[in-house]
Amino acid sequence: MLNPIYMQPAMLRAIQQTLKTKKSVQLHHILTPTTYATLLRQCEHLSFTRSYDPPHHSYAFAPILDVSIVQELSAFLVLLELPALETGQCYQFTHRDYILRSDHSHEKNSYVLLLELTPTWAPYYGGTTTYLPVRGTPTLITPVANTLSIITTTTQHRSFIQYINYTAKKNKRTYLQFVLPRHN
Repeated sequence: MLNPIYMQPAMLRAIQQTLKTKKSVQLHHILTPTTYATLLRQCEHLSFTRSYDPPHHSYAFAPILDVSIVQELSAFLVLLELPALETGQCYQFTHRDYILRSDHSHEKNSYVLLLELTPTWAPYYGGTTTYLPVRGTPTLITPVANTLSIITTTTQHRSFIQYINYTAKKNKRTYLQFVLPRHN
């Protein structure tokens, strides 16, 4: 279940306005504590597949099996007048994982949603997600538990995830990612 504070009309308008003017928004404590804990437990039992392509990336991923979270987020997005979710992936990053920025790889005209599930994360571990526009300020997403980040991207954006260094030890960064087409 989503945190009821985000369902209030004044909050929905504030989120829409921030997304329109700043092109990104982060919503902390987006899920109720019980829902967050349940989703975190479910992700711990997913069968992750490693993807390793040294010049581009290293990470693990799994399909999202919890349909209820997809339905709840879809209903929330409809209230924000954004497209509904279709599919997404659960990603997991550990020491030595990364996604490199590439001049040949561009984002799409879309909304990218990152639902951070990582319970604890120190910034010095690395793992920050960065969206780089051609002009303007980069959007940095540092892992914060139970936070939904919504980022507006264009074909001019590039993105990367900072290398996770040895200080992370056995800690894992886990998040759900959804990409929604944007037609404006």
